[in-house]
Amino acid sequence: MTDHKICNHNPISSSSISSREFIEFYKLLLPSPNGTLVPAVTLDPSSWSQYCDINVVSNFAKFLVEESAKQELACSHFLSEVTFKNLSLTTIFLIIGIIGLVGNLLTIAVICQTPALQTFTNYFLANLAFSDFMLIIIGVPFDLFHLWKRNQAPTFIGYCEFTSTMISWFTYISIFTIVALTAERFVAICYPFSLISWFDKPKVLVGILAIWIVTFFPSFYLGMQFKQLSRDFCGKNHQLESGIGKCDFNGSIQFRYTFEVKI
Repeated sequence: MTDHKICNHNPISSSSISSREFIEFYKLLLPSPNGTLVPAVTLDPSSWSQYCDINVVSNFAKFLVEESAKQELACSHFLSEVTFKNLSLTTIFLIIGIIGLVGNLLTIAVICQTPALQTFTNYFLANLAFSDFMLIIIGVPFDLFHLWKRNQAPTFIGYCEFTSTMISWFTYISIFTIVALTAERFVAICYPFSLISWFDKPKVLVGILAIWIVTFFPSFYLGMQFKQLSRDFCGKNHQLESGIGKCDFNGSIQFRYTFEVKI
């Protein structure tokens, strides 16, 4: 019964009512839709974000996030509510993960163990299979963890930066490998007599190595933009206690498209 009360996820507890931020917000008067001044607490909470330029409101927004974080920390041993959606997504992730791991591993093994299959095209396919294999190793557990432990992250330092860097890196490697494979097939079909001059074993291996090196730097840069954050209703991100918050792009809501542009 005690745990149930602790984990009701209501950020306003009896102890927080006496806090300075709550008292100031409780006394604050804000214009209602009809223009009259009314207590801020009587307004629809979804409208509070319109007044974030007022310090009292922005301070209260941060206060709510901090209070929610305390409850999240107290409830860290609980999983998210078991729902049909969560169970369905978990099943899908596991099926895709297992099929992807086995399929990519078999692809790599067959190409490595069969000399007749060690062609330029299959070198790229093996590299693609390996990058996809690693993406599944990192990405599926990441998604499953955040599916069942919302707004939480493992407490080890650099978790968000590491996982975001790795996911970006293996995604970029897959994309660049597909581009290189397409170029190799284009030359082989349209300019077959020039294939050897453009693609031989040393050049292909160097090209694959170059893909891994070149894609690491933008991936590392993007990965370092992700932090363990909690966002308030004003759209501002806050780094709170370790283990609280989800891995998110470290920018306020007005710059939420920055990550997509960088990608």
